[in-house]
Amino acid sequence: MAAAGRFDRCGAGGVAVSSPARKCGGGVPPARLVAYRPGTPPRPIRWVLARDPEGKRDPQAFFSTDTTLDPADIIALFVRRWQVEVTFAETRAHLGVETQRQWSDEAIARTTPTLLALYSLISLWACDLLSSASTPYAAAWYRKTNLTFSDAIASVRRVLWVGDIFQHSP
Repeated sequence: MAAAGRFDRCGAGGVAVSSPARKCGGGVPPARLVAYRPGTPPRPIRWVLARDPEGKRDPQAFFSTDTTLDPADIIALFVRRWQVEVTFAETRAHLGVETQRQWSDEAIARTTPTLLALYSLISLWACDLLSSASTPYAAAWYRKTNLTFSDAIASVRRVLWVGDIFQHSP
């Protein structure tokens, strides 16, 4: 399976730049890039440089070890990967993935999928509870414009707490 990713800085992240070849348009020499990991042979990569035409954002370079992919496909792979990265970041921050204090590998193997399933359930339930007209909770010093997972988990907690409190009160 091909790896895809983004360069943070030129020459960083396990990517080496070998000697430049002939000059191409604009005076920028093309370079042969290879991905490497210690103990494995270098693999050629294909990279795409994305620039903001308005110049408001820094250029970003995306790469893949599948040299047959089109540039649009390389960027699409990164976009798909980004969604997974956000999911893991949210589950770490709000549900404690990778911070469990179990004593055995089997317990960790049970807990992590359960927390990821909980993330999915909260997200699906919040889709029913929250609408596009819902306003996100925001502190006085930080205004949010979009709903976040914090808002989703708060709305689900509110439904569970209110249902539990009113169900048992006289």
